[in-house]
Amino acid sequence: MTSIAPASREIVHWLGNDAPAAALFSQIYSEAEQELMRSRPSAAQALLKINYTPILRADSLSEALARILAHGLSGGHEQSQTALFRIFLDLYKSLPNLIASAEEDFGIVRPKDAAARLVSLSSVLTDHQGYQIGRIWDLNSAIWNSGDVALANRVTRLMFDHYHAEIHGGAKRGRRLFIDHANGLVVGATAIVGDDVSLFQGVTLGATKTHDGKRHPTLENDVVVATGGGAFGNIALSEGVRIGPGAVVKTDIPAGHKVELPDLEPRPRMGWRSPAVTNAAAPT
Repeated sequence: MTSIAPASREIVHWLGNDAPAAALFSQIYSEAEQELMRSRPSAAQALLKINYTPILRADSLSEALARILAHGLSGGHEQSQTALFRIFLDLYKSLPNLIASAEEDFGIVRPKDAAARLVSLSSVLTDHQGYQIGRIWDLNSAIWNSGDVALANRVTRLMFDHYHAEIHGGAKRGRRLFIDHANGLVVGATAIVGDDVSLFQGVTLGATKTHDGKRHPTLENDVVVATGGGAFGNIALSEGVRIGPGAVVKTDIPAGHKVELPDLEPRPRMGWRSPAVTNAAAPT
């Protein structure tokens, strides 16, 4: 597990068909233009134009994201927005793994969110709060890892103020992270989140002690924590674990198990098999 997805340019499934990641921004840009052309001159069109300006002023996905995120975190404060835009754009230009992560995460929004399949790709980019939180997490991890603790703490505070989520810059995340809604999401400094994890609103990955060192949960690959769920302490939610709505755990949960209210007793998921076992059993 890594803090930011590796710098790959692999195929992502953003339209239901295999498409090169390099084509993603071109499609997003085209859909934004088409939506504006279809709308009649009105207050609604003016609002749509404002929403898509970060895309239509950009030459790349990295520039569009830098504009969208800077606007979202600044609350409309012009000087803050300009500063954040420059910081984020510089990070995207200097760390290609950040944009690779953005492209890969974008590819799992529609498959995991039925509501996102009802709107354009451009609307997903500008309005899907969970996707944007994933981008801020990536950027703030890069800032934290660079040693600029003051700036990372400031970005965390701005995330809380304007997105109502709080993710520490030291928290590590893997690939293809899906966050739905994001409001109320809290992730502590030493938390580790693996690949193909889904986190819903109101989830807390917290600590039970205040000592230095590892004190927050580790979520291994393919873990889902549902609305209002939580995990506390230096525990492990192993591969394939499901934490149901409102369920809170403070002990290790074995692979392929689910925990649900009211009894919070870990139970095996029916039919679950580890991908490693499944792949090993597959014919060659």
